[in-house]
Amino acid sequence: MSTEKVYSNNNEDYSYTELSECVESYYFNDSVKAGDVVTVFEADAVKAKASSFVYGLMDSMQEKAYDEYGEYAEHWPDTDQKNIDVLEEVVKLLADLWATNYDVQPTFYKVDNVKEIKVKILNDDYDYEVINQ
Repeated sequence: MSTEKVYSNNNEDYSYTELSECVESYYFNDSVKAGDVVTVFEADAVKAKASSFVYGLMDSMQEKAYDEYGEYAEHWPDTDQKNIDVLEEVVKLLADLWATNYDVQPTFYKVDNVKEIKVKILNDDYDYEVINQ
């Protein structure tokens, strides 16, 4: 998983990738003026990879085999968990290779390590000063 910084002006929507963009969003709020101190939230954007969603592969294969072949497939595959883990790791590697090759790795993310940053609005030209960090 990769991590980068993201910012929010409401601690809910972390849609800004630069602190300056997030501060600029306050300029569209008529109640904020030069001299005001506003709170910006900074967090780590924790992006998943396609492989994060590869799970339950063997269960799915066993169900499909049983659906198509009935009780003849009941104990398939007759192998230990170590071998099943190897298969799942190979499939995860292939999922990431495919997603990277076709540029479809997830762009969505969860946030972690949220911290507040106090910012003083200096003027109407999007200038600001970070008070704490």
